[in-house]
Amino acid sequence: MSHALNEELEAVRHEAQRLLREQVDPKRLEALLDTAGSFDHALWQLVAAQGWPAVALPESHGGSGLGWAGLAVLQETLGQANAALPLAPAALTLALLRAGDGATAPPHWMQGLREGSLTACVALPALGCGLLVQGEGVLAARGRLTGTVSTVAFAAVADLALVAAEDEDARTGLWLLSLSVPEVSREPVPTVDDARGLATLRLSGAPAIRLGDRSALEQLLDRAATLCAFEQLGGAQAALTLAIEHAQQRVAFGQPIARFQAIKHKLVDIYAAIEIARGCALTALALLDDDAGTAAQVADAAECHEAAAAARLAANHAFELAARDCINVFGALGVTREAAPHRHYRRARALALELGSSALWRERLVDQFLARQAVVPSV
Repeated sequence: MSHALNEELEAVRHEAQRLLREQVDPKRLEALLDTAGSFDHALWQLVAAQGWPAVALPESHGGSGLGWAGLAVLQETLGQANAALPLAPAALTLALLRAGDGATAPPHWMQGLREGSLTACVALPALGCGLLVQGEGVLAARGRLTGTVSTVAFAAVADLALVAAEDEDARTGLWLLSLSVPEVSREPVPTVDDARGLATLRLSGAPAIRLGDRSALEQLLDRAATLCAFEQLGGAQAALTLAIEHAQQRVAFGQPIARFQAIKHKLVDIYAAIEIARGCALTALALLDDDAGTAAQVADAAECHEAAAAARLAANHAFELAARDCINVFGALGVTREAAPHRHYRRARALALELGSSALWRERLVDQFLARQAVVPSV
């Protein structure tokens, strides 16, 4: 990464942090937790006006030209602010449409996603079945999708959905459809983190456009896992900062609890987990296909899958550890809505499951490693 790009990314980070500091406060975050399927429309419109959805697109396609690295910076900043926005789904959809030159999709879809007037969600039904890249759960026939996908983040508010499905020839593929058609119904789902607009999608012959095959779905998983890892890193760092500040201020037995060895060990463990996760996430980011050929020259698909799985696992662990032990440092206050730790814990639990559990990604990592090393597991 060039020095000029690094400077530009730091400028983006600084501006994003300033904007979110001004707009996101505890009262605003708490209000989103009271209603299933909630979504901060006003904040989305604000960041869309700043060009966030198109930050990864080349300038020739109306974007900022900062690639996945620019998007990762924004994802991490959102995690730090505990703000839930469908930024990653919009960027992932734009990348797929751009790869296909948008030829089969209505032109206004790409324009709407780029400008933020349209939002998207990623609905992968197979994740609940223990299979990461199979389309079981949704069937595709003659360009129409039928099936149910439960608890999809931002499905309650999205205009478009990326859906994994299996066609008549048992081939897994990636499809894009409008959620405003009569053949689609959605039911908001109350969860531990209602700020993410979760809903169950029911498709009854909904018209859809095929965007790719199994390899496109695997690439989508790699990108989604890497971007989610940066959001988790931001949340973990924010939880660690909260815990440190509280430990320095809270006094017990005549001294700040930050002086107690048990508290120090908790904070150091969180810090170590975050740094390990950051290294994994940066490795995965460097291997993402940036459509310019550079990543493809460095790594094969299996290596990208391994790196994304490692980033997913390490970020899951870091955020859950940070959120849980932040509550422990706060004590009983940490689980109440008077304090911030509970919001990070909610987000950690939500993000840990949206793309499949750690157990599934651990299996994916092992399978990819064995396949790449040509190792046959013993029975």
